[in-house]
Amino acid sequence: AARGGATGMGRLSVAASVRDWVSSSDTEEATAIAEHASTSGYAYLWSALRGEVGLRSRAGKSRRAASQVVSALVLENDPCVTGDESIQETADILLAIARDDDRPDIRSVALRVAAEVLTVRWRTKLQNYDSGLPKDAASLIAAAAAGRYPWEEADLIDEDERDARAAVIDALDLVASTESPEIANSIARRVATACEKVKEFLGADGTRGSIGARGFAIHSEVVSEAVKTGIGLLVLSVSSGGLRLPVAGVMPQLVLSTSIILGAAECGGDADVFRDCRRLLSGIAHAAPLLPEGLISVGRGVRESVRGLEDRDEDKRSRDEVLAILKGVTVVAESMASGKTGTGSTKHHRMFNAAAHALISQLEPPSSIVASTARGDPALDLLADPSVAASAPQLAEIATARIRALEATISVVPAEDRQPPKTLRKDGHVWERKSLESTKTDAVSRRPLIIELIDENEPMADVDNDEALDEETEVMSLATGVAMIAAAYCRGTELHGAGGLPKWSSNEASAASRSLLGLMFDNDANGGADESRGFGDAIRDCLARCLGEAAAYLAFSLAIEPEPRWGGLAGSRDRESRPPAPDLPPHLPKQLAKPTTESAFVASVRLRWLIESSGYPSLGRAVKSENQDASAMMSRIVPCVLRALDHTSSAVRREGCAALVALISATNRTELRWHGAALLDAASSTLSGSTAEVFGAAAAAHTRAAVAVCADDPRDPGLMSAFEAMIQAASSRNHEVAVAKAWVLEFPTLLSAVKLGAAAYLGRLFPPLLEWLHARDDATAIGAASCLELLCMMTWPRVPNHAASIWSDIARAYTEADARRGSQTTQLFRTTIERLAAIVQLASGEKFEEVWRAACIEPIPAQLAPLISFLENLPGRHGVSNEWHMQA
Repeated sequence: AARGGATGMGRLSVAASVRDWVSSSDTEEATAIAEHASTSGYAYLWSALRGEVGLRSRAGKSRRAASQVVSALVLENDPCVTGDESIQETADILLAIARDDDRPDIRSVALRVAAEVLTVRWRTKLQNYDSGLPKDAASLIAAAAAGRYPWEEADLIDEDERDARAAVIDALDLVASTESPEIANSIARRVATACEKVKEFLGADGTRGSIGARGFAIHSEVVSEAVKTGIGLLVLSVSSGGLRLPVAGVMPQLVLSTSIILGAAECGGDADVFRDCRRLLSGIAHAAPLLPEGLISVGRGVRESVRGLEDRDEDKRSRDEVLAILKGVTVVAESMASGKTGTGSTKHHRMFNAAAHALISQLEPPSSIVASTARGDPALDLLADPSVAASAPQLAEIATARIRALEATISVVPAEDRQPPKTLRKDGHVWERKSLESTKTDAVSRRPLIIELIDENEPMADVDNDEALDEETEVMSLATGVAMIAAAYCRGTELHGAGGLPKWSSNEASAASRSLLGLMFDNDANGGADESRGFGDAIRDCLARCLGEAAAYLAFSLAIEPEPRWGGLAGSRDRESRPPAPDLPPHLPKQLAKPTTESAFVASVRLRWLIESSGYPSLGRAVKSENQDASAMMSRIVPCVLRALDHTSSAVRREGCAALVALISATNRTELRWHGAALLDAASSTLSGSTAEVFGAAAAAHTRAAVAVCADDPRDPGLMSAFEAMIQAASSRNHEVAVAKAWVLEFPTLLSAVKLGAAAYLGRLFPPLLEWLHARDDATAIGAASCLELLCMMTWPRVPNHAASIWSDIARAYTEADARRGSQTTQLFRTTIERLAAIVQLASGEKFEEVWRAACIEPIPAQLAPLISFLENLPGRHGVSNEWHMQA
């Protein structure tokens, strides 16, 4: 039958022979069919190549023979496949095989032959490109995505696959010039159109059968084809070395559109489209080094995608789109970082640097969220919006996505560009920024952040206008920008309402920020991920240097205008005794937004966290490495702390007090020697005028500042002044629950420093402490008992004079302990009282024993019996001697 004539019956016999050959392995017979195919008609033979037969043959030589049969059908000078419908049907069959077959050589042959078949059609029928890329041309490009990717498996790509892709490019040349960007632009429009179809399904829950899943499924086929066309375009462009089908100009659009499709596919539950989108995004990153201007184009795409997210967090639809784009940008940046692209050009790195700065700017906490979530500030409470506060978790989710995108973006930047500046230039009191001679400064919009301080000796590079604008809008160095973002979103140490996790942040955002710091300063994404373990020395040193650079901005944000008074006089808070704060460059304050209470609160949170995270000895070591005195760093940080302590906002003052406590822990007395008086004065003023919400932090700052700054002499005037201030607060505000709870926690620090000097104040200390011994709040009562124990221990020579008045309160508190919450609290409280009673007994001897033994004459309450038994078992003292003996 294979050797039959060109009659219709002969063609049917040829088709039947092909069907029989599919199930056999007779290579000679297959070769005979191939030879006959070159001289026979093919109309009926194509029916044998449809569906699951034809090229889906067995492995081995039979597969190669099948390839020869298909090649012979098309590659003759005078093919007999005629008619537009027959050619289209043939091309569809071959393209389906090229896309779906799992055997590389069959895919290659099917793709090459499909290109040849469409070449026949496009030569005989002119194509109208004005209406866009023909559907069969797009299908041909999509079929090229099924093979091996040249950026991943270049060594495994054989000659047949290369020839097939070359045939596809040659065929496309009949539609439009493959040396121009026409075809790439058309494919980018297809992907963008598909993006618009499924954008509305962003934010769906992704469960099967949901509205989002059903809606996405309607467009799934079109979207999948568009994404595969994008992959095929990238494959063909890389296969030609970027000389044909140039894609550099459409990469930004592809990144943006594919990112949105990726998010919609995830929300719609379509795993296949989601996988293809990730392949396209990662392919763009991996293929960039293989294409002319590829790295720069990808960097520009990431930068433009990120910049387009500015002020798009208002409604849910915008937030869903922002999340999708951020996830897509993260995939691109992570893929680029995983590849060997570290040798990219300076311009390529500048693009990613600009994208990182754009993300840093967008991560600035919104004023509305800050005002709506701030705690304990009556001024901000007036501006609070409950609906904005309710949206804080959604905005924190977007912030987390931005931080992860920032981490992926920074991973592309060379390691040397991630480090903070080692030195800071100073000219008088003005800290300058090295920038381009530009007249565009006035045209730059007002920025909410900081400036970049660059080393004076760093050479200037030749940059274009686009890069010049990027540098003018960068408000700080990349390292300091990352440190400031981490300071705004990371969890800090809690201190009487200050610190902790900011209300605009979340646990995920805090963990992402710590991971970002680990990558930025330690080249380890897990270097800062563990909150319980803290940061390593390398990260802490870098944070200290970043704090030195950011001090000028923090001082600017914390500045307050003098309060107006009659006659134009300045307010009382405009203190001339304060040391001067570091200044911004003269041109920068005109570009920055005017400081507000919200920005001051965020700045105080950052200041506290940076000081706390730098710690000792990194804070003093940050400048010592540059042969400078540690006082240079203190001269930049202390004015910021003082401005926070003197601020009009109670929330800012509370964070300022926590910053002072952190500063004392991170420095030694020598480093604070020049600023001790100003710090102690500011802490004292904050304590005297504090509200109940601020008192705890103010008491901690005042007591610890006095102990750190003053001499070790218990009679030091500074210590005694602080001691007097705490006694005054206990006497006048003992009815305030928050004040009492904080007082009993912070007073022992000061009492331990004053020692026996507290004996003169026992008459003023015992009344509030004995009153708090019966407080309803368990922490206050236990703290009061501990304070009494320490006070009696420090002043034991004077305790006998007060022994009689102490016993009644001790007995009552011990008896009432059963009313405390929980058995553990009751046991802890009674144990603390037993220690207090033991100290009083051992200090007072017979004077105290007479009192509690007199109480035993009357019936002893069952709750008090354990305390009496405890006291009876204590050793006694003979008269006024210091000899002790056990009771009989």
